Amino acid sequence: MGADKKPLTKEESAKVIEAAIRARFGSKAQKPTYELTKADLEKVTKLDLWGNQLTNLKGLEKLTQLEYLDLGVNQLTDVKGLENLTQLKRLYLDGKKQTLSDFPE
Repeated sequence: MGADKKPLTKEESAKVIEAAIRARFGSKAQKPTYELTKADLEKVTKLDLWGNQLTNLKGLEKLTQLEYLDLGVNQLTDVKGLENLTQLKRLYLDGKKQTLSDFPE
C-alpha cells in the first residue's frame, strides 16, 4: 500500500471489514442475500485487515470469539470497541504485536 492511498470513510471501512469477515466463509457468504448469523460470527477467531486504510473498526465488535487481529498499515486514530473482544490474544498495529496488557485500562 502506498502512502498516497486515501483513508477510507467510516462507511467504506465497515464494508471492507464485512467483506473480510464474509471471505472467511467462502462463496456462500459472498452472495448479497446471505445474512451472516451470530453463530457464523462466533466462528471467526482470526482476521487480517492489514493495509486496508481503515479509519473505523465498526463491525468488529460482533466477533466475540476473535483471538487474532491484524490492523497494521491502516489509518486508525483509536481502537474503540476492541475492549469488548474479550477473547483477543494477539493484536497487530503498525506491524507491532500487541497483547491486551499493552493497553491501559
